[in-house]
Amino acid sequence: MDPIRRRSFFQSMAALGLAPASQPAPAIPGRSLPRPVESTGELRRGPYLQAVGPDRVVVRWRTDGGARDGRLRYGDALDALDHVVPAQLVETGFAGTEDWSAVVEGLQPGRSYYYAIEAATAVLAGADEFHSFRTAPVPGQPSPSRFWVLGDCGTNRVGTGNPGKSISARNGFRRFDRGRPPIDGIFLLGDNAYGHGTDAEYQTAVFSVYRDELRRIPVWPCIGNHELTDDYFGIFTVPEHGEAGGVPSGCSNYYSFDHANIHFTVLDLWKAEWKEASSPQRRWLERDLAEAKGDWRIVAEHFPPYCDGKYESDTNGFLVEVREQLLPVLEAHGVDLLLNGHDHTYQRSYLLDGHHGPRSTFDPARHRKHKSDGRTSPIVKGRGPHSGLVVVVTGTAGAEQPADPSNPHDNRLGHPVMVELPEGDQDRRGVRRLGTFLLEIDGLTLVGTQVDHHGGVVDRFTILKQS
Repeated sequence: MDPIRRRSFFQSMAALGLAPASQPAPAIPGRSLPRPVESTGELRRGPYLQAVGPDRVVVRWRTDGGARDGRLRYGDALDALDHVVPAQLVETGFAGTEDWSAVVEGLQPGRSYYYAIEAATAVLAGADEFHSFRTAPVPGQPSPSRFWVLGDCGTNRVGTGNPGKSISARNGFRRFDRGRPPIDGIFLLGDNAYGHGTDAEYQTAVFSVYRDELRRIPVWPCIGNHELTDDYFGIFTVPEHGEAGGVPSGCSNYYSFDHANIHFTVLDLWKAEWKEASSPQRRWLERDLAEAKGDWRIVAEHFPPYCDGKYESDTNGFLVEVREQLLPVLEAHGVDLLLNGHDHTYQRSYLLDGHHGPRSTFDPARHRKHKSDGRTSPIVKGRGPHSGLVVVVTGTAGAEQPADPSNPHDNRLGHPVMVELPEGDQDRRGVRRLGTFLLEIDGLTLVGTQVDHHGGVVDRFTILKQS
């Protein structure tokens, strides 16, 4: 087609509103074309990683409702994102947005991949060095593993009284962790978004604060007493069908998964029944722990069986029930570590077994399973039933609970099951300071570290598991 006929053709097409997308509409003196109907496909959340296993990962993200044909590309290198997985829309009920989920399967264990998310012909995010995921190692085989634990992190909201504190705690950990091996997962211990756990609160309290981490580190969530709405269930995808190991729960309230030689169990003591032995969660928990493989058994849930601070576990009825009803189950199945939030302090117990009453009944000679506190020398721990359990209370990722001598219900961080810390507050069996917790396991060695908002170490303890 000669240039004159070509120009005439596109002018005719434009006059009919049919100009091809690949050809810019020619200028027509004295006339404006109507605005075309456009789809922006704007990214509103994520991407974030869910339910990672040795051969799979779930990548989720949110758009403004204008995106079409969502999909994920991934590959071994940035210039070789050769694999394409169609994304599905997730039914959430959140108005004005669309949530997408891409389930990637058939991957290799312990391997890193780069990815990008797309809508139609637009790349929404990724295809760079900041967007990658790593599958879990081969189940049962030891592999150095690191998990970042955030208790009660959801305070970055106007009206909470604590805006910016979660960011300070985050920055402290980033400073501490710079140059260290990558993190394998992030645990949210409940109260992830104050004050009601709404989708909007999650956006500012979680997805805005930890955006850089969530696009490359899978998040493992837990329900707390401030997850008052059911928005949580539209936000997170958990391996409730046993996709990442463990016994299928068939319920997104609680679940389990395997990572290297570690078995993790995540409980919901707020929305799902657990106090009766016949309740579905209790029956599932008994079976999950009985069938767990690997060297380590770790349980995460929101409510601590022992604590001082804002909550006094001797008299708080709910915490009494946790101690009397849940602890015996964990001890009978040889659980090594229990991770809790709820109290906005850091407290950590000795290696314990069989202490289910108030503090006045604690007998170190009977209830402590090893003489070491884990700081000056490692705690040596056996295997199997009643081999001892360490309880960690780390509810300081979003706020610290200051001491209030005028409040008769404010407790002095003096619970006798808790380790005395060199820089502890009041009676020294705990710390009232912003911070987050790091769990590291390498073979038969477990190291727990509480890191404050300055990047300093508040507490570090070691457990050695007998072979």
